[in-house]
Amino acid sequence: MSVSPAKSFLLCLLIAAAVPLNAQGQQRYPIRPFAMVPIKGELFLRGEFQLEDEESTPSGFETRETDIFFEEGLDLYSHGYFYHPNLIEWDASVRLGLQQQWIDINNEDFDSDGNIVGYNLSAIFLKEKPITLQAFASQTQDFLDRDFARRLEVEREHQGLEILTKGRFPMSLLLENIKLREESDLREEEQHTRQLRFTISDQRSWDRQAKLIYEYENTDKTAIFHPSGGGPDVISDLPDRRHELDIAYLRRFGSGEKRHRYRGSLRAMDRRGFFENQVFTADQRLDLVHSDTLSSFYGLFYGLDKTDLEQDQTVSSEVGFSKSIYESLDIIGRLLFTDRRFEDGSEDIVGGFLDMDYRKKTPLGQYTSSLLLGKEYEKEESSGGLRSIRNESVTLTGLAFSQLSEPNVLGSLTVTNSAETTVYVQGTDYTVNTVGAFTEIARLAGGGIVDPENVLIDYTIQAAREAEFTTNHLNWTNRLKFLDLPLWLYFDYRLRDEILRSGDDPGNLDTLAVRVFGVETEYKGLKVTAEHEIRDQELSPPSDSTRLRASFHRRLGRNLNLSLGGEIQRLGYDRAVEFGLDPQRDFLDTNRAYGALTAKIRANTLIRFTGDYIRTQGRENDKLVRLGFQLEWKYRNLAFSLQARHDIFTQQSSEGSTDSVGFYLIRRF
Repeated sequence: MSVSPAKSFLLCLLIAAAVPLNAQGQQRYPIRPFAMVPIKGELFLRGEFQLEDEESTPSGFETRETDIFFEEGLDLYSHGYFYHPNLIEWDASVRLGLQQQWIDINNEDFDSDGNIVGYNLSAIFLKEKPITLQAFASQTQDFLDRDFARRLEVEREHQGLEILTKGRFPMSLLLENIKLREESDLREEEQHTRQLRFTISDQRSWDRQAKLIYEYENTDKTAIFHPSGGGPDVISDLPDRRHELDIAYLRRFGSGEKRHRYRGSLRAMDRRGFFENQVFTADQRLDLVHSDTLSSFYGLFYGLDKTDLEQDQTVSSEVGFSKSIYESLDIIGRLLFTDRRFEDGSEDIVGGFLDMDYRKKTPLGQYTSSLLLGKEYEKEESSGGLRSIRNESVTLTGLAFSQLSEPNVLGSLTVTNSAETTVYVQGTDYTVNTVGAFTEIARLAGGGIVDPENVLIDYTIQAAREAEFTTNHLNWTNRLKFLDLPLWLYFDYRLRDEILRSGDDPGNLDTLAVRVFGVETEYKGLKVTAEHEIRDQELSPPSDSTRLRASFHRRLGRNLNLSLGGEIQRLGYDRAVEFGLDPQRDFLDTNRAYGALTAKIRANTLIRFTGDYIRTQGRENDKLVRLGFQLEWKYRNLAFSLQARHDIFTQQSSEGSTDSVGFYLIRRF
């Protein structure tokens, strides 16, 4: 049988493309026009039940909400190749499912159902060759319930193509197309995003490394809001265009085991549309090794952050040295300079720091000590007497209050999630408290902030129109580990003293001195710590507190583990009346206990019991109790999990409880 020249050439081309560079893999996979492994899949069933009772303490208004949710469906997936995996290898999956949800709020019912449709396809071409191509596409159609069971349909489409090259200068070019459509009774939203990402690296040498990343993003977004009370629709166009370039590089030079190092990064970002923002940063650092015990470092940073409302420009530099003496003393010295210019003011800081770490074996045991000494001079000017703080990151855990870093907050806070897509509401999602000059924030049980969650906070503070002040720093920590006893003694002292030298008092200068005395012991999984803290402060009430912490971890058996812990704190405030604390709020008592018991009762069965109790009294009066149970069971191709939890909470203006049960059942085939 004769073969035409064209077919012979095509056959040779396919063989050449399929053979990997290392000539391996050809024998493991037979050559076939189309190969596919048998289709596998999963049948899944997921359910959730939640009952929440909440009563507003001042008004006595009660809210009872029941939420029942089911989701069931089928996942199918497979993979294979065309001719040979080194030519084209592919993966595919499909999801089909249904959803049902029933919500009852104070005897008002909201019922809904929906479907889930989705697929995911991907393929890689010539994966063993110097140039590789990857292609992918996916689509999902979901039904969700939000805003008290109002109907919400979500459709997502995602297609992409990536070209990769190997070698000493590996490169990648990624093209993506993303479409998102949301439709509900309240709004319709369509978003179309086109993205490009180009990356190139220099990996010729360990001593010379560099990486460049360029990103382009073009988003067209249209939102249509349907007012619940009637009236015309509100249509908003929210375009967004972003160009961003990031360059990072590293250079090692010199001789010897320890080598000099120069590293830096550059970033430029231009964003246009509904949010105007231009950013440019340059960060450079040089480390020089003069001997085995002496080195020096030099750093320079420039940053420009410009929006349609303000511009912030910062230049900072650092120079210092590091010296080791007799393997027992490390000394680091630094000089710092910062020049910041913002919309209606400026801030100049000059400072010096000396950090010493000392280690010594004594007849009693191992002694370690760290001492930090520092002094900063700062000049502050502001034509408006105000200063904006943007995107301060705070983690809200349990019902505990977290203090903002700056005192004398003016006006209200703007609190968003970390992606800045959700704005939280005071009184519904979080609560605010003021003690002295500082503002505190805590999440509200039943609100939109989960536990724990990192939130971003914007606020405005009072600033000096013109002031010069100095800040003295002193941090001293001491540890003694006894030789023959499982015992540690420690003492910490921290001082931050801000002193006005001239100009207007900005109202946020503070003197903070903290002394901590403690002892710690650990024996056979039991760890106990007792400490006493004395805190002196000008802008908040001084306090004395005594704390006792204990934790216990023990493997009780081959398949049984126990963890227990707790903390007791007794804190009293001095000068309470001066800071507006009445006799019932001049203290803060905190009691906490937690535990977890995990048992593997069989090779395929795991159960876990958890408990957490937190109670505060005095300046804060909160209570949070959590009891949980978890079961995981597997049998051949069947997997089942069950989670249950009971929560009881009492907060400033509300109290209630939440019961939740959820399960997941999977049958693989």
